[in-house]
This record gives sequence, C-alpha cells and structure tokens, in this order.
Amino acid sequence: MKNEEIESDFKAKGLDEAKSTLNVLKLKPEERAKYEREVENQRYKESLLYTAEVKGKKEGLEEGLKKGREEGLKEGIEKGVEKAQVEIAKNALSEGVDIKTIELITGLSREEIEKLI
Repeated sequence: MKNEEIESDFKAKGLDEAKSTLNVLKLKPEERAKYEREVENQRYKESLLYTAEVKGKKEGLEEGLKKGREEGLKEGIEKGVEKAQVEIAKNALSEGVDIKTIELITGLSREEIEKLI
C-alpha cells in the first residue's frame, strides 16, 4: 500500500470494503460528515421499510388467523346443524313419521332421508 491507496490487482478477502473505508477517510471533514449523514439516512429508510414489512406480515397473519377461525366456526356450526337434522330424521323414521313430513321438518331431501332407512 503506497500513498494510502490499495493496488487494484490485490485480491485479498475484504479488500473492497477496506478500499471503500479508506476512500471515506480521505474525504475532507465536511464531505465526510455529509457522506455519513447520507449513509445514516439510507439506514433509517431501510429500517422504516423493514419495520413496515414486519408489521404488514404480522397484521396479515393475524387477519388470516381470525378469518380462518371464523370460517372454521361457521363450518363447524353448519356440520353440527346437519348432524342434528339427520338425528331428527332418524328418530322420526323410527317413530313411523312419513318421509314428506320429515323433509318439511328437517330440510333434508327425500334421497338423504331414504339413505337413512
């Protein structure tokens, strides 16, 4: 290294970073201060973007979980109602109630009721 410069044909690991640091150190104080402000501003912007991304992912996950729970609950209720209607139909059949009446009471189709016989 001569005259505070790194030869361009040197290939050691980390040499590019060292060149960059050396170039910054060679700047005049006011230029270095300006450069460091720009670097800090860039880091701040990147931090804001990262924070927004993390927050967005968290909100998306929470919304997805909430929607999933709501859909699961709705589906569970529907299956429970359907199961109850089938039980009512079975009980009505065992009591000799005609299929037409069972259709009206349960909302099940004739085919669904006949499968229970």
